[in-house]
Amino acid sequence: MSRAGCGLAVLVALAALGATTSTAQRAAAPSRVLLVPSDLYRYADSLNCEQITDFYEDRVGVLEPPFVYVDSLLPWWETVSALWCRPRGGPPGQYTLLFRFGARAGVMGRCPIKIERQGHIGGLSVVRSFNPTLDQFRYVDEPTKPGPKVPVAGPAVRSEYDGTGRIYYCHEGRWLAFGLH
Repeated sequence: MSRAGCGLAVLVALAALGATTSTAQRAAAPSRVLLVPSDLYRYADSLNCEQITDFYEDRVGVLEPPFVYVDSLLPWWETVSALWCRPRGGPPGQYTLLFRFGARAGVMGRCPIKIERQGHIGGLSVVRSFNPTLDQFRYVDEPTKPGPKVPVAGPAVRSEYDGTGRIYYCHEGRWLAFGLH
């Protein structure tokens, strides 16, 4: 083999070795693809909750993302935002609806920041106009107890997938849920 041929063979071998190392390094690194905005990702992470990386797998009908900003006209730090997350080390199939309340959160800001142990989850959106009274809802922390017979007055957060889900509403510091079928 000529000197030029040897040099070329060495370059090809080095390039192949570099490509193999680079591919192996990429395979070992965890995915950093965010399904939620970075501010919500950091917030959930600070509370030991992970984004649901498989949220869109096997779901052909998910139209809404796993997060929502209740008032999209305000900066994120002033309003209410919510996201689905998976507690680190938690049981499979159990999720947390995590809320972050800004300075202008209103009555929603009086409720707990977490609704834990939820199973069937869907994309999140805001409901601004809803006619039922709260006695058609059930308290999240006491699922057999209906809410009071007062009208819904303010925004709620809907989690829906494939026509089923729940609408979450904060009333006097407690979360209530209305089942969608």
